[in-house]
Amino acid sequence: MSDEDAAGFEIIADQLGVAIENARLFAEIQGALAETQLLYQTSQRISTAMDVDEVIHAYLEQVAVRGRYACSAVLYELDEQGQRTAVIVRGQWSPENGLVHLEERIPYSRDALDPPLDAGLTITVADVRADPRVPPGLRELQIQEGRPALAFIPPHGPWGTDWSGRAE
Repeated sequence: MSDEDAAGFEIIADQLGVAIENARLFAEIQGALAETQLLYQTSQRISTAMDVDEVIHAYLEQVAVRGRYACSAVLYELDEQGQRTAVIVRGQWSPENGLVHLEERIPYSRDALDPPLDAGLTITVADVRADPRVPPGLRELQIQEGRPALAFIPPHGPWGTDWSGRAE
């Protein structure tokens, strides 16, 4: 191979590298645009919601449906002093059942997951069997459902009402 041929191959390799990088950047921009569009559509739907059920429905319909993980929207029931008395599952989405509206009331008991949620932190649990923060009842439910991983979104939502979403 001559020096001239090697230089030609080097030019072609440089051009291919530029083309590959441009394609990668284009794909990255397309992904960011899709995320921005989803955020805009979700924000628009939520901003026109007239009550909490419409917010839950908009979230589940706009965000959860696009994923492959089960998702539950949960509200806290508060007493006159503002203390939590129950957790109410108001909506769920799963690949198996689709969007389901319900109102399942579960008595509230404080656990190790509450302090970080109260501080506004998102909690992820890779495996409920190995994470000591997960209370036994939730651990059993998740194992029974075949969903060992969890993500909790902090509970401060619209209208001054505490609420949280749980993606499983």
